[in-house]
Amino acid sequence: MNKSKNILRQSRQRGLSLIEVMISLVIGLVVVGAVLVSYIGSGQTNRRQAAYAEMNENSQIAFSILRRELLLAGYAQPNGTQTVGGVTTFARTYTQRAIFGCDVGFNDYGALTGAICKTGAAETPAIEISYEADVSNTVPAGVATPSDCLGAALPALAASAVQYYQTSNRFYIFAGSTGRSELH
Repeated sequence: MNKSKNILRQSRQRGLSLIEVMISLVIGLVVVGAVLVSYIGSGQTNRRQAAYAEMNENSQIAFSILRRELLLAGYAQPNGTQTVGGVTTFARTYTQRAIFGCDVGFNDYGALTGAICKTGAAETPAIEISYEADVSNTVPAGVATPSDCLGAALPALAASAVQYYQTSNRFYIFAGSTGRSELH
């Protein structure tokens, strides 16, 4: 009887064939491959989303700077009244152009006033925004001296014996050291 039980046990115990092992390995590799592809794709998506977020943040900062400057374009403190053609209005010290742009860039980006468009090789479009500067609409460079967009003290100008400061901030797009376009 013992012999018949051993024979019965041996017939029930079977090992895996080589084909069954190969099929299970292929199925396992397909599952592991799918997990790896998903993981790598998720990493690329995260990097792309981070780049989009950085680009969005940088553009919002640039537009915020430009918005502030455009709101100040042509600003001048009134220094009295004037009557022209029977109409009385406030007199202002600063009366120059408020906004000036060039499709091909400026000749001299460092000139204090009167930007002139390039005539030679075209660069990126540029814009000049001018207004009367004071210590409340710029970062003060001294006790009562306003500054330009780079923080340099502005020279005092005089009109009708009234001293004032004029800023002409110029903005243009230029590829920076990283190779990306930047607002300068």
